[in-house]
Amino acid sequence: MDKGLLRRLQFWKSGASAKKAGLYLGVDSLTAYLAPGTDTPAVVEQFKVLEDDFDGAMKAAAEATGAVHAALVLAPPHYQIVTLDRPKVANDELAPALLWAIKDLVTLSVDDIHYDYFSAPVVSSNKVNVVIVSKSWLSKVLQSAADHQINISHVVIEELALTHLFSGEESARMLLSQLPEQEMLLTVVKDGELYLQRRLRGFNQLANAQSSELEQDVADRLSLEVRRSMDFFESQLRQPPVSSINLLLSHQGDALQPLLNQNFNQAVEQVPAESVAPIMARMALMELEQEVAS
Repeated sequence: MDKGLLRRLQFWKSGASAKKAGLYLGVDSLTAYLAPGTDTPAVVEQFKVLEDDFDGAMKAAAEATGAVHAALVLAPPHYQIVTLDRPKVANDELAPALLWAIKDLVTLSVDDIHYDYFSAPVVSSNKVNVVIVSKSWLSKVLQSAADHQINISHVVIEELALTHLFSGEESARMLLSQLPEQEMLLTVVKDGELYLQRRLRGFNQLANAQSSELEQDVADRLSLEVRRSMDFFESQLRQPPVSSINLLLSHQGDALQPLLNQNFNQAVEQVPAESVAPIMARMALMELEQEVAS
């Protein structure tokens, strides 16, 4: 799998700046993570995005960070992933074959589709995941950033950005991540590669759940989804069991950790974080720094 997924999405290119930052564009906010300097700490700022008007947020971010070279992580619903059987075509014919396959599965016009694709790094997988964004929408975002001296050279999705959370780990890790009122994301990362990703429906109101609901319903349903994903990872992808289950949740992490822990042999651990969005922005910065170093 190409760790730089959506680098090919860079029909927009900008010049580099001395300072580097990671950006996370959520549903209604923009989070900026400015890399620490020799004598300065990292800076984390969050700005509201009103009715998809990100120009004000980009301006405020630029006032906080100054001119920067940046990578951007997108949150759903800014993109869509469609999983398909890999077309039986030669590698150099795969991209146009995928466009033909997805054009009737999305609401965008063909001229407005910008897409890239990735698959699990195992021979046994015949699936391909196609990432789709609106070309006109993304152009507007990148132009707004450039107008305020935020030079975005990489655009990444949540699923791939989070692989940096376990960089250097050879064993497989499962991660459950969620921001408020979004579907929960389940990913499995091994040796810096994304092996499995799923959006878990039915948990978008997790923040509002009472303790009795967590104990009697939510934890059991979530455990079932985790078990299904473990079984798929081990039997279909022919991988050894994950070494741990990690939680990166905006709410209820403290309550869910012990409830899940009693259902699995693997340790259930929380990712240290006061908020999820800054972690996403930091992952964007790590994506940028990895590409600069390579």
